[in-house]
Amino acid sequence: MKTCKAKFYEFSKNIDVKLLKSVIYVLDAYRVHRYLDLEKYDKEIREGKLGRRFAEKWKKDIHPTLLKMAKLPFKIPGVQKLLQLRLLFKLIKSFCFTLALLFFADAVFQVFSTYSLISKHSAILAPILFLMVAVSGVSEVLTVRKISMVIDSYYKTHPKKFGLITSRLRDVVQGLIYGLSMFYKKYDTPDNDDKRIELYNIDYKGIKILKKPKLIRKYYEVLVE
Repeated sequence: MKTCKAKFYEFSKNIDVKLLKSVIYVLDAYRVHRYLDLEKYDKEIREGKLGRRFAEKWKKDIHPTLLKMAKLPFKIPGVQKLLQLRLLFKLIKSFCFTLALLFFADAVFQVFSTYSLISKHSAILAPILFLMVAVSGVSEVLTVRKISMVIDSYYKTHPKKFGLITSRLRDVVQGLIYGLSMFYKKYDTPDNDDKRIELYNIDYKGIKILKKPKLIRKYYEVLVE
């Protein structure tokens, strides 16, 4: 990614503001190695919903860099096994949830009938399966958190891997925040709720912190000034 030094992005009146706020969030998330899906945003940006100038920058520079960043965690020791474990918990959760619904429906059916469509023990099995859904769901979340910790630890011990790229990515986000701020001043005057965005990093100018991260919510809620 070429150096941009918080380049100012100027947007026309007909851009998709919701998309712009989402892109700011996604790019900022990549700075802390939270690699979110880009497919939806890629399509809309290439269609010109944030203007042709940014579409070209995205196509030639930003998008390829993000893809490169997203591939690196697979090479970090231990991450691949954790990803497989996460997939296992996800499959167990889906399987148990489907069975739980079936046994629950059968238990309800037995209330109004002397017959059972699946098992006479459905009333017992249904809550057990719902509990397994909850346990596997929590396990999946904890595994995701563990993956994030392993990746963060790797980057802290290997600061030169993507230090320069993340720094330049910060400049892109700063430029987009400047552009969003100018857009509001030039074309729109929304209330403060509409000017809120979510960020993992707060080393940007032109923002005001409204809410700090919590135990579950890891991002800041800020106001674009």
